[in-house]
Amino acid sequence: MNNLLKYSLSILKTIYVNFKIFEFKIAIKLPIFVAYNTKIHKIYKNSIIINSEKITIAMIKIGFGGTNFIPSQKSSINIAKNSKIEFEGKAFFSEGICINTERKAFMKFGNNFSCNKNCIFYSCKSIEIGDNVLLGWNVNFRDNDGHTIVYKNKDKQNEKSIVIKNNVWIASYVDVLKGVIVEENSVVATRSCITKEFSLPNILIGGYPAKIIEEDITWRK
Repeated sequence: MNNLLKYSLSILKTIYVNFKIFEFKIAIKLPIFVAYNTKIHKIYKNSIIINSEKITIAMIKIGFGGTNFIPSQKSSINIAKNSKIEFEGKAFFSEGICINTERKAFMKFGNNFSCNKNCIFYSCKSIEIGDNVLLGWNVNFRDNDGHTIVYKNKDKQNEKSIVIKNNVWIASYVDVLKGVIVEENSVVATRSCITKEFSLPNILIGGYPAKIIEEDITWRK
């Protein structure tokens, strides 16, 4: 399906989502453009906030495009009643996106955020992503274990925030788990699993579980 046809078919769902979430003066600008085949489970008034000096039509796109040779899943959005998602500017989510929050979860996406197909954001606590962050396809963010692990009759911590700083590139098939911090100007290699905090900027991280491969690096599109 060409982009023009897909955008045309998506107008009704886009209108529904914007007026369901925002007050009229923001909703009328249609800042979120949602693909027609995106499954909307639960969304509430004011569950999404846009912190930008200028709010424009389709500044946040959900469920469009991505690398052609990668098959895509069906996009879905589920925002729990007391959760919040905050956008600092433009954001682009390709086909197959899954955004899911539970309880009082918080997500933040910085300006110029972009992700490829089939990325998952599952939060029970908080996921914060900085400006100019790029994700490959099939990247999975999860700030919780889903179930509780018991060690020597004591429950292990089930949830811990994820923080990705500015100008980070996370390549395809990466798992980003609870408690992860990635500093500015860093790169995460394909098929890595990040499980901890990395306190240095400008590093190449890779492996399963991930470790520092190179220091003093940078990257560009």
